[in-house]
Formats: sequence, C-alpha cells, structure tokens
Amino acid sequence: MCPRTCFYDYYTSRGVCTETLRTFHTQTCDGDTLQLECWPNTVLSVYTARYGRGQDTPCLPTAPVSSCTASANVLMRVEEECKKQRTCQLLVSSSTLGSDPCPGEPKFLDVAYKCRPSRCF
Repeated sequence: MCPRTCFYDYYTSRGVCTETLRTFHTQTCDGDTLQLECWPNTVLSVYTARYGRGQDTPCLPTAPVSSCTASANVLMRVEEECKKQRTCQLLVSSSTLGSDPCPGEPKFLDVAYKCRPSRCF
C-alpha cells in the first residue's frame, strides 16, 4: 500500500501515488546530522545535494557571505548513503562528504529528495 492518494495510470500501466511526486528540501549545518525520512513503503530518491555556502547560508545568517560549493561528488556520497532506504542519517562535515569547498568557513548541506514507492499496486 502506498501513502496518501494512489491511482492506477492506464496509459503507463503503473500505479502512481500523488504524495510521492512532492519534492522535499532540507538544509543541514556543518557538524549537525542530516536526517531524511519517507513514509512506510517508500524509499529515498536524492535529486540534488550541494555542500558549501551561498547567499542564503542558514548557519550564519548575519555573517558576510562568500559563495563556494563542492563538486558533484557530494551528490554521489549522499546517494551512496541514502538511496533506496526509508530513512537516512549522515553527519554533515567535509570529511564525511569528501571535500572542503571553503576551508575554515561554516558550511551547510542542501538536499532535495522525493519519496518513491518501494512497491505500489
């Protein structure tokens, strides 16, 4: 059984759960733990993961901001830890994520993900 409202799409011959189409977005500061969670019978599907700082840095909103972000390896690292799981926890740090785009500066991890059905219909 899928979360929320499900229907059968006769054109694609597949079940579709409308809540799984929603994109969730979270930002986690350096030293904190990223926590992603989906409903029962759904799994995580990470779409973007950026590590660094920018104009909207949540960790130091009053500090002068210089922009810097890490490479695509951050997305690969988050996917490795969280893909096809219902919940995921990951310490946000340059050592965990494999790069430090702004040495000595506070950073954050920005993640967008969906909850896909692990099975539906």
